[in-house]
Amino acid sequence: MDQDEVQRDRLRAEIGNGTFSEDAFHAADKMTGEELDALERLGIKRFALVKQGEEVDIRGGVVRVPRNPTEADIFNVLGLSPDDRTDQRVIPTEDADDIEDIDDTTPPAETEEDLRSLPIEEALKKLTSQVTEAQLELLKKANDLYPSKEDLDKACGDYILWESFREKENKAASAIRDALVGGDDIGKEIKIGECSEFYKDLVVDDMQKHLKGVIADELIPKKPVDFKFTRDRSKYVHDYNTIYFGMAQPRVRTTLIHETVHYVEMQNPNMVNRCIEFLEHRTKGEDEQSLREITGIDKYREDEVTRKDKFFDAYCGKSYRLADGKIFATDILSTGIQRIFERPADFQKEDPEHFNFCLLVIDFTQ
Repeated sequence: MDQDEVQRDRLRAEIGNGTFSEDAFHAADKMTGEELDALERLGIKRFALVKQGEEVDIRGGVVRVPRNPTEADIFNVLGLSPDDRTDQRVIPTEDADDIEDIDDTTPPAETEEDLRSLPIEEALKKLTSQVTEAQLELLKKANDLYPSKEDLDKACGDYILWESFREKENKAASAIRDALVGGDDIGKEIKIGECSEFYKDLVVDDMQKHLKGVIADELIPKKPVDFKFTRDRSKYVHDYNTIYFGMAQPRVRTTLIHETVHYVEMQNPNMVNRCIEFLEHRTKGEDEQSLREITGIDKYREDEVTRKDKFFDAYCGKSYRLADGKIFATDILSTGIQRIFERPADFQKEDPEHFNFCLLVIDFTQ
């Protein structure tokens, strides 16, 4: 079987599942009417292309495509010749007869996709609030719902107080999620693999509800993540695709959200790269220091280092390196989303750049 046929078979399989890979739409912003018709013949029933190809709406789900793509992949997949291109691009709609011509003379409005593709320094200069004034007001109200550290300290070891703490935490997280996505029951849930019914009922089900719609559907990994118990600190281990829920720290929901965001990020290389860019931007010229020495917290290992910048917590500047010293992961996004689910209004006020960056990267539904 030749390579073109392999690509076509893969696309047909994706169409059957209602999902599409980035490769399948690598050249979406250069697609012509003939190409779109070819996709229709392959079985797509409903989709629309934004003028510059930033979004593809398929069966109610939005698929992101890169800026400045090449034409080769899409022509290979569709079996078309580049000579078939025309200068006229169209936006198909659910009604096949309702087709609107695009005026290429009108400069496109800047979108979130534009910001994602710009160099980080340039994108951050243009990045403004990722929430509306109405959403911010709701986040301010939710900000005070989350229990305090004193509440947590009192709850540890006391079953009755612990149940009260969990109820407050759940109420706050639900209010924050509703403020971001409008309270509608939209979005895909994180896919769960191996997980005991005890932990599923205790925290995992709630975590799914809280992140549903906050993390864009196309970023939800296809590969389910496992949840297991550990007596050590909570952590996500990419090699095993497993979140270890630890007993060495309080079992709060936002800890689980933190680790789940690590899982989502590590399954999306573009998110990883963007977070590394942001960390390097914020900590340019700063040397790494021991987390244990900076914070005075003994639970941190001697090899855990950070660049503290002006983050709300020194842990935000932590990075993970390969043997050759190359960074392969950060805590920029996980700490940021955790902070949003604890003190969103405080976070937005103390570090609006970090706050806006986190919401841009996960592309919550507005």
